[in-house]
Amino acid sequence: MPAAGEGDERKTLRAQVLLTLGTTAHDPEVLKEAGKLALEALDKPGTMDVAMASTVFSLAAINGDPEFYDRVLNGVKKASSPGEYYLLLGVLGRFQDPKLLDRTLKLSMSSEIRTQDLANVIGGVMGNAAGEHMAWDFVREHWDDIAKTFGGYNGSGNLVRATNSFCDPELRDQVKDFFSVHPIPDAERTLRQVLEQMNNCIDLKSQQSGPLSAWLEHHGSTTGE
Repeated sequence: MPAAGEGDERKTLRAQVLLTLGTTAHDPEVLKEAGKLALEALDKPGTMDVAMASTVFSLAAINGDPEFYDRVLNGVKKASSPGEYYLLLGVLGRFQDPKLLDRTLKLSMSSEIRTQDLANVIGGVMGNAAGEHMAWDFVREHWDDIAKTFGGYNGSGNLVRATNSFCDPELRDQVKDFFSVHPIPDAERTLRQVLEQMNNCIDLKSQQSGPLSAWLEHHGSTTGE
């Protein structure tokens, strides 16, 4: 936790280091501590530094169980400020358990979620590697209801934008084909930008996967000698 009088730059750096240790290294101690701190933050809303709270809840969701999910959802409903509300709302899309991500997707279409937040909730699951296929399938299967829910609110473009995390040729082609059949006039430019980002990611992944595999194989064999 931050020391007394610690500057914002150091707080942010600490949060970034912890996030890397938890998401990339999957350090068990970091994840365990994050779960503990997240529960404490839910008991005492607003007491944790914003940068640290975002990191803590993101890490806690990795191993989050249904009980923790319910605690977060209850926190969303009782949030006393927009910052607290959107912080916790975003956490609902970061769980790794498919059943919990399915709950989030279904929740997005319920009366518990405001229309203007629907795209953010679905997009949160879509940006999660554990839920991207699930969320994209959900969008396609429920598109008529989603479009009807938006009504005059131009949120469909935000769902188009949410697909920019895809880095797979099959998903890219699905996005392109789907929005060709279900065009969103106000999001044509967004779609072009998203497809370009996908292509860049796919190209980079293709170029680097071979050298990276070779490097890992070489250093792995070297370590084992």
